[in-house]
Amino acid sequence: MLAELLRALEGQQTDGRLALSVSVADNDETRSAESVVAAFSKMSSLTVAYACEPRMNIALARNAALRNASGDYLAFALPN
Repeated sequence: MLAELLRALEGQQTDGRLALSVSVADNDETRSAESVVAAFSKMSSLTVAYACEPRMNIALARNAALRNASGDYLAFALPN
C-alpha cells in the first residue's frame, strides 16, 4: 500500500505551481517501510525524508513526519 501511495504522489501534476516532497514516518520498530521508501527514493525525482518512530502511537508518528517535513503546506495520507 505504501508503494502505491508513493507512486501516486510521484504522478501528481502541479503545472509548476508548487514543488512536492515526501516525509514518511515509519511507526514500526522493525522499520518495515524503510526498504520501500529507499527504493522509491532512488527512482523518484521527489525529495523523500524517512524517519522511524518505534513507539506505536499515531501522534508520535505524525510528529516524526512533521520534524522531517519541509515546505509551507502539509498534507497527511494514511494507507488503508
